[in-house]
Amino acid sequence: MSEQPQDVTWVGCASCSPVHLMLQSSRPGDVPGDVPADVPVEVPPLLAPSLLEADFTSQLQQVVIGLAEQQQRCPAAHKGPWHHVERMVRVSRQRQQLLLVRDYCVCVKRVSDVTQYLAVVLERDPLPDMGKLSALALELGGHWQHSVSLHRRLLRDLCSSSSAHTLHRKLNLLLAEALVLLEQSIVSMVKSLARAHIHSARDLLQVLTVYNQLLCGRAKWIGMEPFPLPRVLQVLAQERALALSTRFLQTLASMGLGAALHSDIQTCDPSPVFCVQHLLPAPCVSPWVQDFRNALLTLIEEDRNQIDAILQTLISAEPITHKLAQHRDPGTVGTVPALYSHYCAHLWPVFYSNMYHAFYSQLSTAVPSLPVCGDPMCLALLRILHGTLASVQVPELCRKEGQTLCARLISSCLSIAWDRVLCQALSSMMTDKCVLPCLSPGTTNSWIPRSRTAGILVQLCDLLSFALSSTSAGSEVLPGCPDRVFGSRCVATLSLCDTWLRARTQLYHSTGSLGPLLLVTHGDLPVLQAEAQRLCSLITETGTLTSAPRNKVLSLQIQRLREGIEVLSGTLPHSLGSLCTRLAQDMFLNLMPTGRHWRGKFSEGNHVTPSEYIVSSANYVLVPIVGGVCDFPQEWQVSALSAALRAFLEAWMAHILQQRLKFSLQGALQLRCDFESLRGLLQSSDSGLSPDVIQTLLSLPVFQQSDNAVTCLLQQPTRKSYLHSCACPLLFCCAPLCRVAVENVSDSLQSLDRLERRAWDRRHSADVPRQNHDSYLLHNQRQWLSLRVHRGWGALRVPWDGP
Repeated sequence: MSEQPQDVTWVGCASCSPVHLMLQSSRPGDVPGDVPADVPVEVPPLLAPSLLEADFTSQLQQVVIGLAEQQQRCPAAHKGPWHHVERMVRVSRQRQQLLLVRDYCVCVKRVSDVTQYLAVVLERDPLPDMGKLSALALELGGHWQHSVSLHRRLLRDLCSSSSAHTLHRKLNLLLAEALVLLEQSIVSMVKSLARAHIHSARDLLQVLTVYNQLLCGRAKWIGMEPFPLPRVLQVLAQERALALSTRFLQTLASMGLGAALHSDIQTCDPSPVFCVQHLLPAPCVSPWVQDFRNALLTLIEEDRNQIDAILQTLISAEPITHKLAQHRDPGTVGTVPALYSHYCAHLWPVFYSNMYHAFYSQLSTAVPSLPVCGDPMCLALLRILHGTLASVQVPELCRKEGQTLCARLISSCLSIAWDRVLCQALSSMMTDKCVLPCLSPGTTNSWIPRSRTAGILVQLCDLLSFALSSTSAGSEVLPGCPDRVFGSRCVATLSLCDTWLRARTQLYHSTGSLGPLLLVTHGDLPVLQAEAQRLCSLITETGTLTSAPRNKVLSLQIQRLREGIEVLSGTLPHSLGSLCTRLAQDMFLNLMPTGRHWRGKFSEGNHVTPSEYIVSSANYVLVPIVGGVCDFPQEWQVSALSAALRAFLEAWMAHILQQRLKFSLQGALQLRCDFESLRGLLQSSDSGLSPDVIQTLLSLPVFQQSDNAVTCLLQQPTRKSYLHSCACPLLFCCAPLCRVAVENVSDSLQSLDRLERRAWDRRHSADVPRQNHDSYLLHNQRQWLSLRVHRGWGALRVPWDGP
């Protein structure tokens, strides 16, 4: 007899009577006679569930699994019907997977239907019926519970199919989409509640409870926030603030806000636009202020009456409200005043933010646009707002947020003004010729000469100085303005100042423009240096730009720019002297006569006048500078003229020495007259210089050097020199007129006796470097003495005082 019928009989017995096998396995060692001997009779008791708690399918599954585990414990029993047991295990697992996939498909279909219905309802009506929304939320909650149980089954199945995992992900996405649509519906219903539609408040609270329960375990990966009671109050306050701000602006427009602003502008003193006295809170005398304040108080009272009814409805559903509040802030549950305080904390910031956008973004045509009307209109609005809020009847939070609105208005006004002035500065830098503007008759004496571009840059610095002083700690003007708003503008302004000074100095120095170069190096440079120092001092004193790391970087950049301008203050003024040296060298090389012009014979009746070359050279080099410094402060006048005169005279004397011109007595007197013409230029009434400035300039060492150079040339020796004994009197060629001229020359640096001794000193080196202007003649006296016509004897003679 074959084994197949026995196997089939055993399979039928094992598959049709699992309970009989379980009962027989309850007594170890008792093998029934009608059961084949190769059938395992012992089933682990832990794998046998109770008959009252499991159905037929679970009993079959447990028995099959028990048999499979017993086979693993007895690997020697490899013959018999064990392959049927393995097949039953595989079939059971496949059945379990198919059932899981079927349940997932059913749940996905139902959640998809709910999601599509929510999308259609929101598309047709932004305010759906609260009853339908509550029913959908409850149905969605049931599907969510079903998805949780399916997920547990999926985790228990170690050999689950990929289809089940795909359906699980799809189900999660559908649930997330449904939650997003449900959240949008809740927001719409809260906004409807803000419009005094309070008949469905209880249904709304039930929907919120279901929504928070659904989102509790999925907020981490969905990225959505729960909807507790504080969030409900926040959405409610935002919607109410938008409506209240629109009503308030319309009320102000109907009460004549535009006329009030124009009246305030006309009655305001014509003082500088940005003045601290204009922006600090002060009583406003405008007759419209009291009406505006009454309108605001009336609006606050109406809002309080309407919101109290809504809050009372929320309080009436105490169990649901308590559950909502426990999600985030348990302190919000309580009385109506507590909820109203939380509501106002969100109401007034949004209220004044909408007003700000209405004034600057022109979202409302009922009020004027401040960017179009300009700075005076902004300042007038600030004064009216300060007067409206300056009352004890206005709630404290409302007044505080109103001051924040004023700070934002000032900050925006300053930013727009800075942008406008920056554009003017950039345009002026391209077209400015650096010429002093014509002053009006009413100009004060405190006006400092500067170029047009430098004046615009000073306006930029003034705006930033006001902003930095206003944003300091404890300031009442801009308490909430971020520091980086003006810190970056400080960097841009100082960079622009540095670029202007460097570029224009290089341009005018290369083109040889004395007047513009004088204005930039001695007019613009001190002014912009003082402004940079003032900005850095304000930043240091007020503690601005020291909090965040980004602000510290801005502060370091500002310090480096200020140090760069300080370096320019020591280098740029020398460019004026360098240009004067170059121009003077060209003028003397082309105009100064040579040869016999300086070797003429002396004539007592010949009247000596300044030469034409020196008149032309002085008019070309010195006169523009003398005329350009008339409006400068005395300190700046001395600095500019000292550099120009030193460069001019040194270039003149260097040219004479380089060309090795020969001077007779008459030529020396002519040169002395030419030197004196520069003193006459400074002392003339046309120069416009004060006596103190003239005296300071005439005491420059370079004038003393020129005088001593002339002294050397006036000491003309005889044509033939003979050795005389000490007792023999010396003979001179200088006439009495020459002697008088010599005596009138300044000899403060070198006496004639010392010059004579130095001339006879053979140990003196002619290669001593020239390092000091005061010791000029000590190293150049031999060169000047060599320029005399009669060189028979190089010694100097003391003028003869005899009869």
